[in-house]
Amino acid sequence: MSDSALIFDSVGKTFGRFEAVRDIAFAVETHELVSLLGPSGCGKTTVLRLIAGLEMPTRGRIVIAGKDVSRVPASERNIAMVFQSYALFPHMNVIENVAYGLLAQRMNKAEAFERARRQLDLLGLAALETRLPSAISGGQQQRVAVARALVLEPDVLLFDEPLSNLDAKLRRQVREEIRDLQQRLGLTVVYVTHDQSEAMAISDRVIVMRHGRIAQSGTPRDLYERPASAFVADFMGDANVVGAEVLPGATPLVRLDGLELPTDLAPGTAVDVVLRPEHMHLDRAAGAGTIAGKVRRGSYLGALAEYRVDTAVGALLVSEAATATLLAEGTPVGIAIDPANVRIIARSDEAALSAADPRF
Repeated sequence: MSDSALIFDSVGKTFGRFEAVRDIAFAVETHELVSLLGPSGCGKTTVLRLIAGLEMPTRGRIVIAGKDVSRVPASERNIAMVFQSYALFPHMNVIENVAYGLLAQRMNKAEAFERARRQLDLLGLAALETRLPSAISGGQQQRVAVARALVLEPDVLLFDEPLSNLDAKLRRQVREEIRDLQQRLGLTVVYVTHDQSEAMAISDRVIVMRHGRIAQSGTPRDLYERPASAFVADFMGDANVVGAEVLPGATPLVRLDGLELPTDLAPGTAVDVVLRPEHMHLDRAAGAGTIAGKVRRGSYLGALAEYRVDTAVGALLVSEAATATLLAEGTPVGIAIDPANVRIIARSDEAALSAADPRF
């Protein structure tokens, strides 16, 4: 933990009688990009505000760059934030916006503008320094907001849903720029988003939150392939979650229609079976070892075809390579899946899941 840029040690925050975050514990290492991911109201923005000093914890400890800042105001923390709206001053040109924080700290104007120019050059914005925010694109505005934050040389850089105002194609481009910049400059970043694909694309580690707690923390691959709960499985990409029970036998197994899945869980255990749509395949006949069903709907998505299939275990989503024609509504099919690509999770009270990062 000696190289941790940020530590949350059993932090809680209460607003009146409402507990926004409960016993949050995690660490962000120097030069690491960690995303806070979760649905609206899960507590991720409250965590970001606690890091920034815009809120003070009700209990617990926050450490930044080795210093306990739990009661230190925002103005005295070496933190910078890129907001969802970018918050650029419309009456100031690009270089004035970037230099603003330095001037607010009473730095000499010539020195502040020289540092701002170096930052703009680093981000490929040098040619735009005299333009107003209204005269540049959304992606360029986003980079100006990043430059304004970076020029302060913060210990931790915070992003609050920075891509939500951009169209889909530009979001992909800008998130790649953010990741490239973070790696190239060795930045320590905490990034808040509700978009799982965005979090998976840019993060070293993702912290999934639910009801003010950490549901699971890990690399994007860990969370996608080894979710600890049905909630995490469903939130990290598309997933079919089917309830079942472990059956007794020489080898305990879970049976989904004609599909039998071995497990090391005890007989009688209630489980959630996670089936990823891309790991499933439709056969024209419901043979042995498949889940029998009928196509309810097919959708053409370019390289992929997506099918909703009615089965005895519920409606299942299947995604596979598109063919010349879609299967028609009502077509009988069998759904095959390799047991190695199935995740079987024992049901539990998710509110009782550990809130601690296992590395802490």
